[in-house]
Amino acid sequence: MASLYEEWIERHLVARTGERRRRLAEGHGHAERLFAETIWLPAAGNFTDLHPEYEIADERGKPLFIDFAFTPPALRAAIEIDGYGPHHRDLDRRQFAEQLNRQNYLVIQGWKVLRFSYDDICGRPQLCRTVIQKLLGLCYGADDKSLPLPQRELIRRAMRHGRPFTPDDAAEWTGLSKRTVGPMLHRLRMQGYVEPASGKVRIRRYALTLKAERLGLL
Repeated sequence: MASLYEEWIERHLVARTGERRRRLAEGHGHAERLFAETIWLPAAGNFTDLHPEYEIADERGKPLFIDFAFTPPALRAAIEIDGYGPHHRDLDRRQFAEQLNRQNYLVIQGWKVLRFSYDDICGRPQLCRTVIQKLLGLCYGADDKSLPLPQRELIRRAMRHGRPFTPDDAAEWTGLSKRTVGPMLHRLRMQGYVEPASGKVRIRRYALTLKAERLGLL
């Protein structure tokens, strides 16, 4: 049975042709998969709006590929995975300058740029996940007063029950479909109102955070 990562990559391969497909098939290696499965997925809960080996045009109109691009409506973020293998150790001055120019170009074009070392992905994964959660907070964050009514009702009901709750509970309490509740719980998690109570990759139960409890929605 294919993993979530494998299904996600396969969808992108099917949708691509030519050089874009070749780059994904050949250029997306072990380090990128490790980041996607052990950093991004636990932090974000899904691969929504994340694109592997994303192509943009540089200032000369030539194709430029980013390891990962996160492209929700609210922002554009380029995520690069840097190793410390022979390729990076043997960079000459021209190649080093090109890497800096590449990053400068992305920033000027309005991209937020995040770079993760392979060593940190392997040795300090929680640090990397925290960075991703902060990035997601820029997109999904909201102040307390702006919470939509269904989200406020969910928090209110969860406080009354005083226990971790499932997506089925959330659907029952809000009157929403399970398909709608999933993204809503994801947004609440990114905003810091709920956290996983069981399950890591596929969350089965959620618990309110102190931030949610401070809303006083009884």
